[in-house]
Amino acid sequence: LPTLKNVIVALPQVEFVLLVTKETRALTFNLMNEVQPNLAFFYFSEEAENGGPTAEPNEKRTNKDSPAKDTSASKGPFRRPPPCGHPGIHCGYGGGLTSENLTQELRNIAKATPPNRTVWVDLESGLRSRGAGRPDEFDLGKAWACIRA
Repeated sequence: LPTLKNVIVALPQVEFVLLVTKETRALTFNLMNEVQPNLAFFYFSEEAENGGPTAEPNEKRTNKDSPAKDTSASKGPFRRPPPCGHPGIHCGYGGGLTSENLTQELRNIAKATPPNRTVWVDLESGLRSRGAGRPDEFDLGKAWACIRA
């Protein structure tokens, strides 16, 4: 932990983004106690437990920091954990965000965050397409659809 803190402080021009999960909780929570301007925390959603995509979106979480799971092909709903309440910490959300669900998921993220709290979202998988016999690639049409959403 001290070595990582030293690297973060020594490289202020580099933004460090750490994934908050059950496995990284001890590390990330310790780093949240000493806020650095170039350190952000990423909360990846997971599909609703106990029933998968059909479970109610406002169901209580049984494991707040459970491991990330690839939900890019799923239709949700997704659980969005609230960001840590420490002032000055930059938080972001991702996992399963697409042009089809972006408006509702942004509302869900807003409900999970305190008023006047700035957060960022990651739509990387929701902006990609895969054609027959082609690798997945950035889809400008999906990007424009998200902008319009």
